[in-house]
Amino acid sequence: MEKQETIASLNTEIASIQKAIEEQKNTLKEKKTALKKAEKEVASLEAKKQRRLKQRLC
Repeated sequence: MEKQETIASLNTEIASIQKAIEEQKNTLKEKKTALKKAEKEVASLEAKKQRRLKQRLC
């Protein structure tokens, strides 16, 4: 009986770890999406800045 309890306990622990991994994957995906959005925003602002500088020089 003890071995069955150990097996059940390990299966529960494995399921918990798998759930945590999935949650971390989702968090990573969200962070990567946010990073891409921020990078695009920075690139856009840099482009606007460059255009303004060119206009001032002309």
